[in-house]
Amino acid sequence: MEAWSSCTRAATRKARSPRLTPPRAPESATGDWAAVETELGTTLPVDYKALIGLYGSGAFIDFLGLYNPFDVRKTVALAPNIHSMGEANRTILALSPDYLPHPPFPAPGGLLPFASTSSAHYLYWVTNGPPDKWPVVVHLVRSGKPAETYPLGLGRFLEEWLDGTLRSPNRVAVMPSILGDLFGDGEAAEAHPYFIPWGSGKYRSFAAVLSPSDAPFAKRVATVRKAIEAVAGPSYLAGECWANEDDRQTGFATAAHWRASYREAEGGGPTLELTLPAEHADAARSVIDAVARATGAGVVNVTDG
Repeated sequence: MEAWSSCTRAATRKARSPRLTPPRAPESATGDWAAVETELGTTLPVDYKALIGLYGSGAFIDFLGLYNPFDVRKTVALAPNIHSMGEANRTILALSPDYLPHPPFPAPGGLLPFASTSSAHYLYWVTNGPPDKWPVVVHLVRSGKPAETYPLGLGRFLEEWLDGTLRSPNRVAVMPSILGDLFGDGEAAEAHPYFIPWGSGKYRSFAAVLSPSDAPFAKRVATVRKAIEAVAGPSYLAGECWANEDDRQTGFATAAHWRASYREAEGGGPTLELTLPAEHADAARSVIDAVARATGAGVVNVTDG
């Protein structure tokens, strides 16, 4: 699904507490932490290990994902990312010493990468002092902005980012605001953070192109939500983007780990995208058909990703 990071709005809402539901069966959530730490040559923060155990592999608001030592995929696994990013950063720092504020791990006080975002933010720990007190560094590649160091552990950093209270230490705002940059204004007043697991065949994605409808956009969005809630339980807003009156998008998520995005853009028919647990795949078509009937639209095409 399209990254919500492309939608930038001024924040006018109050911060909210995150409402994050962990997956029923988190992906790659358990393993031998002692072996991992022996291989890396360092103890890892307790809050990081707890987050992996609770959520496994996936992304917060479909944007920020932790590297996971128990995931076999190299793009997600912890050790391969530490190695590849360390090599790349050493090369860059030799040419541009101000590229990052510290050398790569395992140098004393070096930067150990533990997460990244869909917009090429890389998150590091400054490995200086007790692991549970390692501060977080955020660097946005190719932005021209300097990396920012947050004097917070991972758990506190993530909590403040998700509830919208994280403040830029240098006023550079490298990390996008969840209230302003990743969720827009208007209907997003009820928006809550969510977590999307990166499953291995456990999740299915569907994209339906619908024919145009005379129903107002707000009614079509309400219809999408009603159809999803009929099969997946209560939903909550999971992002919106209104580039203009001809290009607008709204997303929903449910505690049953459904994720829906409804978009209308100039030059194409309305699009409904669904990501849901594989065992609910049969219900996806019923939701698409229900939306089409209720809005007077036809189903032009459905692809199963």
